[in-house]
Amino acid sequence: LPEEVLVGQFGAHGAAMARHARGIDSRPVQTVRVVKSISQETTFHRDVGDPQILRATLQQMSHRLANSLQKKGVSARTVTLKLRYSDFSTHTRQLTLDAPIRDAETIYRRGVYLLREHWHASRPLRLIGLGVSHFVAGVEQKSLFVEGEDAG
Repeated sequence: LPEEVLVGQFGAHGAAMARHARGIDSRPVQTVRVVKSISQETTFHRDVGDPQILRATLQQMSHRLANSLQKKGVSARTVTLKLRYSDFSTHTRQLTLDAPIRDAETIYRRGVYLLREHWHASRPLRLIGLGVSHFVAGVEQKSLFVEGEDAG
């Protein structure tokens, strides 16, 4: 639309819309953005129904996630598992913890817990993903209790 039409409809904002629609924008480009989550995903060449392969994949992802958290100097309070089946239905489940974490073993255990609770073993997976979010600065705090596991 001509700039005059946009100005007539939207006032000064219409002039800005016309410039932006034509690629004219003098605002500085902002390349820094706050990362709110970190995740890893693996799409399998063939659907996988073997729990041992799925756990091994989660373990690899956990190490990469822990490295990312440590590089950023943050810990996470939420672990998210993503499951995609052969029909492309996708399910995500998450677990928010009382104490922040950033070590691979704890991330892995939480991921395996979510897998055990939410994966339908009769349905092989096309994709599995693991992520962490709800970051807090600093070092993780070890919990005396382990969510989702028996104490004994």
